[in-house]
Amino acid sequence: MITEYDFNLASGSNSWKRVGDTHPVDLYYGKDEKGRNAIEFKGKFVINRKIHSSVVIDIVHYNNTDGSKSIEFSLLDNKLLHPFCDFLNSLIDATAQSSLSNQDAYHAICEVYFIMQKMFRSSSDFLSEAEIKGLIGELLFLSEHLFPRMSTTKAISSWSGAEKTRKDFAFDQEWFEVKTIDFGKDTVHISSIEQLDSPIEGSLVVFQLERMAEEYKGISLNKLVASVLKKVQSVSDKDILLSKLKDYNYAYHPKYDEFVYELRATDEYRVDDSFPRISRTNIPAAIAKASFDLILAEILPYKK
Repeated sequence: MITEYDFNLASGSNSWKRVGDTHPVDLYYGKDEKGRNAIEFKGKFVINRKIHSSVVIDIVHYNNTDGSKSIEFSLLDNKLLHPFCDFLNSLIDATAQSSLSNQDAYHAICEVYFIMQKMFRSSSDFLSEAEIKGLIGELLFLSEHLFPRMSTTKAISSWSGAEKTRKDFAFDQEWFEVKTIDFGKDTVHISSIEQLDSPIEGSLVVFQLERMAEEYKGISLNKLVASVLKKVQSVSDKDILLSKLKDYNYAYHPKYDEFVYELRATDEYRVDDSFPRISRTNIPAAIAKASFDLILAEILPYKK
């Protein structure tokens, strides 16, 4: 796996290192002629894809003296070096088949770029800490609870993401609402009637996180996103997952590394007809919205 440290070993301009001696295609990383962190694929292929530069990645095609061609990706914003490393590692995975032709490798590289560019967004809008913790909880549930029991395709499809009018996760005849609270807090906030309202029995999952020092080797949003993406092998599944993260208004930024947590507790509660909740069937039609706080000690009988 290539890291930021590996890129930083390169100095000056036109300083390149090949990805492994045995990698089936010529894929390089290092510094371009302007000294920018860059990735290059070199081979004999036909340029037949419409792939364009973005505000954070400069893309150029050029002919080499030996008759081969190159496509070069240069990073324009070094704050995004971490996801740029993820991009390179995804390219390595996508071109790892020994039988892959240079043309197929070129197409695979373009496809990975189309997917991963969702991570390369310069934005001044950041998630609040409450939103960071909420997204961490949903990603933990996706990765640690659903991936082991079903395909990544089914698990990712079950996640509603930023679409808060639905349950966080729903598949077959099961649904889960995920909440993340500060460790030691004695209540959990239910922000809408729909979150727990259903004629079908479901589950309320509560993660308790404790904020730690920035240096602590705990859970941070950027690292968790990278870890979840690494578990997803399908290109189309990665595309769907990144689209949902984009809808959540997440894009990689070093600022999120300042928020580090320790997972202190995970509890699951059975939500059935007797569970204390507000439902559409027992409130006046004139009430459009309602929210409420549940006392955790009072729902202990429903704990699984």
